[in-house]
Amino acid sequence: MSSFAADVAAGLGVGTSAEEVDAVLALAKVIPSGAMPVPRRLRLQRLTFTGVKPPRSARHTEVEGGFPQVISSTGSIDLDPDTERGDEVEADVDELIDTDVGGEPFTFVWDLGPGLYALGSYENFRGKSTVLETILWALRGRCGLQRDVRAWFRYVQLEFAVESEQLTASFDVAGGMPSGHVMSGGGDRSVVLASFNDHDSFEAAMDEVMMPRLELTVIPAWQNTPGGGDGQAVKHAWVTYAGALFVAHNSLDNLLGDTSFSGLPGRLLQMFVGTPWASTMVEAQVATKAARAELEAVRRRARSDAEARATDHNSVADALREARDRLEALPDVSREMSELSGVVEDVVARSVAMTDLQRAVAQAARGRDEVAASLGEEEARRHALVEDVLARRFFNTFAPTACPRCASPVTAERYSSEGRDHACSVCASELDLDAFAEELVLAADVPSEERDSARAGASLARQGARDGSDTEATQHDDDDASEQVDDLVALTEAQARLDELTARLGEEQTALDAAAATVAATRSGEDILSARHSAELDVARLEGALEQLLRVAGRTEDSAEQVLARRAEILATAEKVAKGRVQAAQQDLLTNVSAHILELGRQFGIEALEQVKLRGNATLEVHKGGQKTSYGRCTRGEQLRLKVATAVALLRVGFESGVGRHPGLLLVDSPGAEEATPENLDAMLAALAQVAADVPHLQVVVGTRSPQTLEALLDDDHRRVAPKGGYVW
Repeated sequence: MSSFAADVAAGLGVGTSAEEVDAVLALAKVIPSGAMPVPRRLRLQRLTFTGVKPPRSARHTEVEGGFPQVISSTGSIDLDPDTERGDEVEADVDELIDTDVGGEPFTFVWDLGPGLYALGSYENFRGKSTVLETILWALRGRCGLQRDVRAWFRYVQLEFAVESEQLTASFDVAGGMPSGHVMSGGGDRSVVLASFNDHDSFEAAMDEVMMPRLELTVIPAWQNTPGGGDGQAVKHAWVTYAGALFVAHNSLDNLLGDTSFSGLPGRLLQMFVGTPWASTMVEAQVATKAARAELEAVRRRARSDAEARATDHNSVADALREARDRLEALPDVSREMSELSGVVEDVVARSVAMTDLQRAVAQAARGRDEVAASLGEEEARRHALVEDVLARRFFNTFAPTACPRCASPVTAERYSSEGRDHACSVCASELDLDAFAEELVLAADVPSEERDSARAGASLARQGARDGSDTEATQHDDDDASEQVDDLVALTEAQARLDELTARLGEEQTALDAAAATVAATRSGEDILSARHSAELDVARLEGALEQLLRVAGRTEDSAEQVLARRAEILATAEKVAKGRVQAAQQDLLTNVSAHILELGRQFGIEALEQVKLRGNATLEVHKGGQKTSYGRCTRGEQLRLKVATAVALLRVGFESGVGRHPGLLLVDSPGAEEATPENLDAMLAALAQVAADVPHLQVVVGTRSPQTLEALLDDDHRRVAPKGGYVW
């Protein structure tokens, strides 16, 4: 258990143990450490580079804004290094200038040591910035040279030392692309520490070599995601540190370094000034943001899940209501289903009875029809007989005067002879005396069937006028009437039987229809029963789903959310405790650094400077001319001088206190380019020379357009000055 964890636990109050704090810090990789960092010195020893300049017809010239152009017969190509032009432009430049034909080979070698070194020229664009950028390229692996100039290079080698270890970064350059090694030692004892063959691998190689040797720790930072996302934890290493060693006109926006996001200027200040607990504070701060981002992500998912559950709850509740309504709307047919077997048997039995009845009805109908037909035939026979007699009587009453065939005259004598001679007055045929007695005129030779038919018809004709005296005729008429009565009785009985059977058939059909309807209804009940079963299952399933949703919605907080919230709370408290220790430890250091900045700022020519106050986030409060302002609101010339003053002040304080992580190297490019008068520039250079003399391990390399001052301040070994109209290399 550490004292730091105990303070964090005390800050959280009752219920928090130091052991719990230690566990959370270990999980988040936050290391409680208040050790005072000891600086390790970096010193440049020799810079060598070679290459071929293009022919003068393709040489860059100065244009407005200070950026070069490549001039050719086909026009110009903009090479602003701050503008991403893509591989196509770079390929065009390489094709134009990456050739030794007609070019001017160059070699630059410069031995360096502690103290102030300077590059000077009477005009701009004479190679000063290229030397500084080449040093930085070899030192950190990231190239800031313009593309056209980079394409001139063929070989670069930088020899330097970290404490007592000799290191060399050497690489060939083909088409602007580096390929080489980083080695430790010299001669036969040299060891390859890392190899590279492009920009990315070069940067990674220098990071791998420099971070452990300078005992620098990775700077954790939190980078917000574009668009307002959760963001992510990132790590900054040697490239970021090395950026703080270089002061140029295009890096004045920040008091320290060349990167403003993620609070890196403040991180660099805390590292360089050697504030104890600074790394713990930064680690806790980043870990807190990471935990809160993760917690917010969990809460967003929880809210999303809750909204989804609410939607699901409403959907399930609606579906449950529909299922219950559907179940209630279906009749209960369980009793009908149990009676289905008896009803089916009844339908079968009635169907058999219906068949028998239909057969009996058909048979009775045939019998009735036969009796009716017989009676009809008899009535027709009788009617025919009557008609025959009537016709005979009609014709017997005729007194033809001539034969209808031969027209022979029928005389009165022949009529009178019928009663005497019993012969037809027309054809003279012998008459049947019996028929003649019955007032029928029939020939004696008429067939017996016709004679009987004629006599029967006469008998029927006389029934209405018969007086009962003719016994034979009466007897004959009674027989016919009896037969007729029998036929009528038979017909009546047959019709009654048919009516009875038809009625029974109708009754049976009604009963069968009712039974069949019951069967059909019961059979449809099977579908109803199946639908009820399905609805009951739906109701049970939806009730279970609704119960589960209600159970989940009833939870107060998810366990993962509780753990993350607790972790974020502990880490935030750890950050607060570490920040308090940092502020307490760095207050005197920042006050001391502020005093040095004020002194150096005045020496650098800011005469109106009255007071400065360096804050822990690497911002500078400036009082000048009776007004309070800030570093960001100063002029560009004042910013450059204040930035150089801050870097030198950090080196001074680090040397005096023996703490801090500043490696002791400072590169300053063209301080006179930012509104500095020659007098102020001379004062700055003189102050830098004095500081370099006072601080044994300090190494400052300056590029300036004030060669006269350099000749007065530095010897030939410490300066490289281009002749008038010429170049540094």
